[in-house]
Amino acid sequence: MVSLFIYPIFGHWTWGGGWIAKIGFVDFAGSTVVHSLGGWIALAGVIVLGPRKDKFKEDGTPRKIHGHNLTFSVLGVFILWFGWFGFNGGSALSFTDQVPLIILNTSLAGSVGGIFAITFSWIFYRVASVEDCMNGVLGGLVAITAGCHAFQPYASLIVGALAGISVVITSWVLEKILKLDDVVGAFPVHGVCGIIGTLLLPILSENQDIRIYPQFIGVLTCSFWAFGLGMILFLLLKISIGIRVNEEFEEKGLNVTEHGAGSSWIDLIHSLKDLAKGGGDLTRKIYVDSGTEAGAIAFLMNRYLANLGQMIYTIKEKSIELEYSSSEISVAWGKMSQGIQQQAANLGEVTSIFDSFRESFQTISSSAAQQKEMETSASELLNELVFGFQKFDSDLKIVPKNRKNLSKQST
Repeated sequence: MVSLFIYPIFGHWTWGGGWIAKIGFVDFAGSTVVHSLGGWIALAGVIVLGPRKDKFKEDGTPRKIHGHNLTFSVLGVFILWFGWFGFNGGSALSFTDQVPLIILNTSLAGSVGGIFAITFSWIFYRVASVEDCMNGVLGGLVAITAGCHAFQPYASLIVGALAGISVVITSWVLEKILKLDDVVGAFPVHGVCGIIGTLLLPILSENQDIRIYPQFIGVLTCSFWAFGLGMILFLLLKISIGIRVNEEFEEKGLNVTEHGAGSSWIDLIHSLKDLAKGGGDLTRKIYVDSGTEAGAIAFLMNRYLANLGQMIYTIKEKSIELEYSSSEISVAWGKMSQGIQQQAANLGEVTSIFDSFRESFQTISSSAAQQKEMETSASELLNELVFGFQKFDSDLKIVPKNRKNLSKQST
């Protein structure tokens, strides 16, 4: 759809003598016609497709998902950079005196774009991101493509710097604010930087025939045309055949699920997942792909699992022995408990006897006390009787004397 309809029609409007070309629009090698158009279609795809699985946390915070191989990505950027010399230089259609300037401007813009992108990456994220540096290089190359034939070298430095900065800022806005998952930064690199290069052409170029109004019309038309048709295209695909794979395919990777391709790392991951689903069966082995880094890890992992299995077996044996010893201790403790209970019963009987003796002693003591009281009372009574008898006896002795005295008196 893009190659057959969207791109050819806009290309005719700008490069084929169409109405945009007639009003004075200039795009030397395709900052808008090629890159910006592709960037707007990519943005439509990002919106309709939605973010990758686990890209955003529950609170909306984006999670960093690293690429498969950063080294190969950097190599790919250098290949593109080298190919850009032919892309821009070849757009002159002949080897004229413009070609050296075109190649110089292309190289300068790409270099400065990478430098400013990694600098602003440090300002925004406090890390010198290699991914941002790569996108900054590509953004500078995209931006310079519109006017690489008309810029002076100093102007290409400005174009590259603004492109590198815009890549980082636009990526931040898409991810942090709009919550869009542009995996490779297609819209910041191609869409935004294509617009910047096209609009800076009349400002920084020494060619007075290039005006800002036609450039603005061309950029605006491209955005409406590409983004509008891109949204329609992706929505139709989503409604009809679908544009998103299921979560299982997404997690495994389309190179595996769609093409049957794989890698040692993928095989290792699948083996570990199978091991995790094995219900703790440590006798299962991980597939070892000899001669690879993943294979070396799998080999060490198998040794570790073997040692772990042996340790677990030893622990089980010791636990059985401990359980048997515990049973013996329980039996011995039961017997000891019975002996203690019997001794306690005997001790209770002895205590009962002592209590009986104590009660008897208390009774005897009580009887002795009562007897002592009775003896005391009897002694007192006896003393009183003796005293009474003594008094009576004395009284008897006094009576005869009185009688004699009375006789004498009467005589």
